[in-house]
Amino acid sequence: MASRTMRRFLTFLTLLVLPWQAAAADLPKIVSLNMCADAYLMAIAAPEQILALSYLSRDAALSPFHQQAAAMPVTHGGLEEILALKPQVVIVSPYSSAMKQQILQSHGIDIISLAASTDFAEAGDEILALGAAIGRPAEAAAYWRDLQQQLAAARHPDQGKTLLPLQRRGLTIGDNHILAQVMRLAGTAPMPAGAQQSNADQPVDDFRPFNLEQAIASKADGLLLSEPIGLPADRGIEFLAHPALAQRFPESQRIYLPSNLVTCSGAATPLAVATLAAAIAKLPNSKN
Repeated sequence: MASRTMRRFLTFLTLLVLPWQAAAADLPKIVSLNMCADAYLMAIAAPEQILALSYLSRDAALSPFHQQAAAMPVTHGGLEEILALKPQVVIVSPYSSAMKQQILQSHGIDIISLAASTDFAEAGDEILALGAAIGRPAEAAAYWRDLQQQLAAARHPDQGKTLLPLQRRGLTIGDNHILAQVMRLAGTAPMPAGAQQSNADQPVDDFRPFNLEQAIASKADGLLLSEPIGLPADRGIEFLAHPALAQRFPESQRIYLPSNLVTCSGAATPLAVATLAAAIAKLPNSKN
């Protein structure tokens, strides 16, 4: 929790110092290199502010808002491309090139570093701070209220069923992963009790190893996957395509939640919760 608190503080410190609190005519022109920020900008920025979103915003596998982004200009993030657009603000992620940021700043461009929050409430902090930084605080506040209302309508009390979320290469999620919060809000335990295997080398908010034997022995009512599994196309998918796993969890005990709903916490969270809650309600109780 300490790292989350620090990250939220740094986000506010980075965003709120920007000097964009002028009249509408003086709103800053923006380029986004941050896919999670793209959804926020489409919701709260004035259309004329957006010079380009990240090209990932149009990727259906990553963003549930790809159709909306298809009508927006995008950038692949090259320095020459960004500078040609003449933005006043560029939104990056904490993983963006430090050298690129320095060069942009040397051209008088303000940098907003926006973390991809794994928590819905933290995403709200980012939305409000971003709105203040780009001169759209009222729009950001209204958007955040709408997201909260959507989530309140989508969330579900405990449905009495447990799901085992599995990933490629024999992995499951940690307690602080975006998907874990979505599962809790949808009314299911993020992991069958006692099923997780801790590993000092794995961060608690990332992924954890989970082998086939553990999956088969699990008392979960169903599997949670991102897409149907056909014939294994590579070694990473063999685990999920194993016949023993298919026997333990037949198709009736599988839920598929598109990965684009849990790439970023915030904008997509209400839709993810609503989708998952509806699927859980249809899941039969495990007989094992």
